[in-house]
Amino acid sequence: MGIETILNTPEFSIRKSENTIEVFIKEPPVLQEFYLLLSQTRNVLEKCDPPNEQESKIVFMPNPEVPIERVYVELQRIYERAKASVAEKYKR
Repeated sequence: MGIETILNTPEFSIRKSENTIEVFIKEPPVLQEFYLLLSQTRNVLEKCDPPNEQESKIVFMPNPEVPIERVYVELQRIYERAKASVAEKYKR
């Protein structure tokens, strides 16, 4: 099985391989915030690597007990929260 693109926008994309999910986030502060929020959301993932800043991505293993569609919805929700949080921090 190859890599399947679930969501693809210039700022945020999700790709799934056989047993991992890759999340790409263009903006480094949003990537960091996403990782922080994701690591607090135990129902979505089983294991998560720290963000790869060079490739703007996070790789993790989804929780096998959670339906994969719910994982995708949760990832999008976390991304929106991360984006809003970063925007709030940088607002003057």
